[in-house]
Amino acid sequence: SSCDAAIRLLRRHRMLAFAMIVTLAIGIAAATLSASIALHLLAGPLPYSSAERIYNVRAVIPEFVAIYPDTPVSARLYEAALKECGACEHLALVDGRTYRIEGHATLANALEVTPGFFEILSARVQSGRAFHASDLAPDAGRVAILTARMWRERFQSDPNIVGRKLKFNGAATEIVGVLQPEVGLPRGEQLGDL
Repeated sequence: SSCDAAIRLLRRHRMLAFAMIVTLAIGIAAATLSASIALHLLAGPLPYSSAERIYNVRAVIPEFVAIYPDTPVSARLYEAALKECGACEHLALVDGRTYRIEGHATLANALEVTPGFFEILSARVQSGRAFHASDLAPDAGRVAILTARMWRERFQSDPNIVGRKLKFNGAATEIVGVLQPEVGLPRGEQLGDL
């Protein structure tokens, strides 16, 4: 059949096969980028300073595109981008999570982020510190930064919250900072816009 002939041809001409795969990957990336830009223009700007400079990068895996049109970038791709992307001022991974905080009856919606996230949003802490690259070290303990709202509502604006260890989903986590009150973090569908 013609498919068998095409497969034999590609096996014999590996450079041609490689060029076709690269061309397909570039086409998929271009289509994804075009769709992201169009969505950004139609949905309006994000509520962050320099929002036009914030991009959501997602991966397209051809074998799974029928089930998952795109997927979040993996930690491996993130680490490679940190090393390779000279044009990027800051890079961060972001993932929405729900946590049970020991001693609190209700669940807390949260973002799991890497260092660089708050710099991207121009967000500052009012007490404590932001995340450091050293927080990603394999032997580093878990750390968290609270929003001003969570600090006020769940911890009654405890001035000694920084340095305190809490259990998030049973894992000991040190509070290293509290964000300024005006910082608005993306939630739900907004995560797709970043």
